[in-house]
Formats: sequence, C-alpha cells, structure tokens
Amino acid sequence: MKLAQILAHSKRLRLAYQLNEEFREIFETIQTVETGKAQLLGWLTKAKSVYCQVLTTIRDPLEGICNDFLKRTTSGVIEGINNRINTNSI
Repeated sequence: MKLAQILAHSKRLRLAYQLNEEFREIFETIQTVETGKAQLLGWLTKAKSVYCQVLTTIRDPLEGICNDFLKRTTSGVIEGINNRINTNSI
C-alpha cells in the first residue's frame, strides 16, 4: 500500500521502479546468453530516460554480465572474502 502511494507521486519514480523490477526479472528468468543479452539490450534502451549515467557501467562489460546466464553464479563469496580482509586489516 505504501509503495503504491509513493509511486503515485512521481511518473519518473514509477518508471524507475518498473525498470528495476524488469532488470531483476531478466536475471531470474532468462536461461540463455543470447536471450539474456537481447533482453538486456532492450532494457538498456528503455532505461535511457531514467538511468542515463549508469548505462555505461552495464553496457561496457555486457559480455561478462551475460555469462551469468551460463553459470548462475554471484560474486557474493568473493565479496565476503574481500569484506573479511578489509575488516581484519583495519
């Protein structure tokens, strides 16, 4: 209920929320690199109006990002190791 109220106040915020959900859905449902890449390229085109500054962050390493559709891995383990290293060295 609160989300609907917040989103009702801003067309741009509604679009950003919708794009966020679409982006997440791509990674949760797509099973092939080719389909994933096509979906991401379509999403990048739609997202231009809201996320113009971060699109390069996604577009430049797009091939590597699409490899997620092959292995379904995350960088969570590596991030955890990095976090442990950082907290132990302080």
